[in-house]
Amino acid sequence: MPPWYNDALLVKILRNKNHWILAAVLAGAFMLPAAFMPAQAAMLGERVTFNVNAQYDFSGRTSIQTSLLAISEHAYFFIEDSFWQGRSYSEQQILLNKLITLGTEFDARIYQIETSFFGSEPNPGLDGDSRVYIVFSNLIDTAGGYIDTTNQYSKQQLVNSNEHELIFLNARVMSNELKSKTFLAHEFQHLISFQQRNLSRGIDDDVWINEMRSEYAVTLLGYNEPYDGSNLDRRVDSFNNTSTDSLTAWPNADADYGQIDLFGQYLVEHYGQAVLQSTMQSRQTSGYAINEALNAVGVRLNFGDVFLRWAAANWLNDASSDTALGYSNVGVRRDLKVPATRQLTGTENTLDEQFQDWQARWLKFSNWPTGSTGWLKVNFISPQLDDFRLAAIVYRLSAEVALASAAPAPDPVTVTYFPVGSLVNGANFDLGTGITQIILIPAKMAKLASFGLREDYVPLRISTTRQISAVAASSPTPSVTPAVTPAAPSPLVDVGLSEGSLVQAQGDYRVYQIGRGWKRHILNPTIFRLNNWSFNQVITVAPAVLALYPESNLLRYDGNERVYLLDTAGIKHWLDMSGDYFVRSGRNFAAVFTIGLNEFSAYRLGNSIAR
Repeated sequence: MPPWYNDALLVKILRNKNHWILAAVLAGAFMLPAAFMPAQAAMLGERVTFNVNAQYDFSGRTSIQTSLLAISEHAYFFIEDSFWQGRSYSEQQILLNKLITLGTEFDARIYQIETSFFGSEPNPGLDGDSRVYIVFSNLIDTAGGYIDTTNQYSKQQLVNSNEHELIFLNARVMSNELKSKTFLAHEFQHLISFQQRNLSRGIDDDVWINEMRSEYAVTLLGYNEPYDGSNLDRRVDSFNNTSTDSLTAWPNADADYGQIDLFGQYLVEHYGQAVLQSTMQSRQTSGYAINEALNAVGVRLNFGDVFLRWAAANWLNDASSDTALGYSNVGVRRDLKVPATRQLTGTENTLDEQFQDWQARWLKFSNWPTGSTGWLKVNFISPQLDDFRLAAIVYRLSAEVALASAAPAPDPVTVTYFPVGSLVNGANFDLGTGITQIILIPAKMAKLASFGLREDYVPLRISTTRQISAVAASSPTPSVTPAVTPAAPSPLVDVGLSEGSLVQAQGDYRVYQIGRGWKRHILNPTIFRLNNWSFNQVITVAPAVLALYPESNLLRYDGNERVYLLDTAGIKHWLDMSGDYFVRSGRNFAAVFTIGLNEFSAYRLGNSIAR
C-alpha cells in the first residue's frame, strides 16, 4: 500500500473560455448545458458511490455517497452528500467559490509545475479519462487527505478498487485555502509517483522518499512562503519535539513528516533540485537512489555523508562559516533548535542507547572550565558497530574582545565525520585549550532500502572519560580599537601530520596527501616522480587516523583559479560553475588541492561539469 497522508487536500473546477462552469443548486438539482460536457466525461450532478478506507473515515465506513459538483480542466470534484446537505445555502456558495479559486490554482500552477518537475500522472489512466477524481468526505481529524493505490487497479485485480485516479480530501478543511493548496500539491505528487515509479519503472518506493518528494512539492510551488503558519513551519515544530526520530522508518506520525521535510529541504538547498528530480527517474529507491542522484550531479558524497552533515546542521544551524552547517530558509534558521539528547557534565559517563537506521542522537559535553586543556576518551560497544558513524563538533573560546561594549564573537567550531568502528578500542580527542563544549552525534546507517513501518533497534554503549587540566588565563589589554583574532581551527585528533604529508593506512597500499584537513589519493607512482617525492617520505598511520580526513578529488594548478574534479581514471573535469553553486553543490573550497603544472598536465582533460 502507498503512503497515507495526514493532512487535507484539494478541489478543482472546469474552466471553458475563461468561465468556470459549476453545478447550479436549484431545488436540489444540478444543471449544466450538455454542449459544455466533453464526450465520455462524468456529468455534473451525477451521484457516485465510492469505496473508502475505514481507517481514515470519521465514522469507520467502507463506502460513501457523493455528488459531482464541479469540473475543471484537469479534475472532477465530488463532495459527500451528507456533508454538503448539512451546509446552509450561503455556506454552499462559499464552498463553490473556494472550488473556483483552488481549481484555477490547480490547473494554472500545481498541475503545470509538478508535471514539469516530476513527470506526468497516469493520464488518461485506468478509466481512460484525463481528469483526476477529487472526493471530499468526512475524514478523521488527523487526516487531511489520502491516496489509496488500490484504485489504480481493476476490480478484477482488487475488488474494492474505484478504478479512477483518485484523491480523498477532508471536507472539513475546504475553507482553508492555504491548506487546500498545500495538501493538493502533496497528494498530486503521489499520483505522479505512482505513474513514474510503479507503472513506468516497476519500482515500489519506500514510503519515506515518496513522502519527501511530496513535502518538497509544497516548497516547489511556493506555499511555504511566507514561512509563518506554513506547512514547513509546522514541520519544524514537529522536528524540534521529536528530533531523534528515524528518517526512514514510517509509522506515519507527525515526527516522520518533520524528518523527511527537513531532510528534503536540506538536500535541495545544498545539492540542488536535480538530486530530488533524479530520485524519481532512478531505478533504485531510498539511499541507493540518493547515492545515484548525488553521483549524477558530480557531488562526491553519499547518503551517509549527507545525513551526517544534515545532523550537524540541525544542531549548529549556522551557515556563516560553512554552508553545509545550516539552512538558507530564514524561518528555519530562526526556529530550528534541536535539543541535546543527553547533557553530560561528569568526568566519566556510560550511556546505553538504542538506534534504528538513519537515526541520530546529540550528546552534549559541557562544563569545561574556562581556559582548560585536556582530552576526551570515547569508546563504543555494539554488536553492529560498523553500522554506526559519528559527527563530532568541538567548540572553542572566541578570541578576546578588548572593549567590554563590543559584542562577543561566536565560538568557532571544528566539525569532523568518521566511522564509529574506528573508536572500538577507544580514541582520545586531544582538544588543546579553550574548549567550551563538545557535541557527539552518533547515527546508525546500515540499510539503504526496504524500510517498513517499524525497524529493529540495535544497542550502542557509549563510554566517555575526560581529563581536564587548568591553564592560567591571561587578562586582555584594553585598547581603543577592538582587536579580534579568530582562533585557528585545530584538528580534532592530533596525529602529527602536517600540511603536505604523504600517508598510508597500515595494511593498505594506497598513498594520500594531506592538506587543510583533507586527503587526496595519489593515483600512481608517476605522480611521485613529477613532484620529486620519495616513497621514504610516506608515513604509515592507523586506519582510524586516516579515516578522520575526508577524501577530496578537487584540484587546481598553481597560478590558475579554475577548479577541476579528478576522476579515478585520471581524467580531469573543469567545474564550469559559479562559486556560489560550487558551495551549494556540497563542495568545499578548503578541499581544493593546489598542484604543480607538471602533475596537472599528466591528467587527460575530459568533459566539463556545469551547473
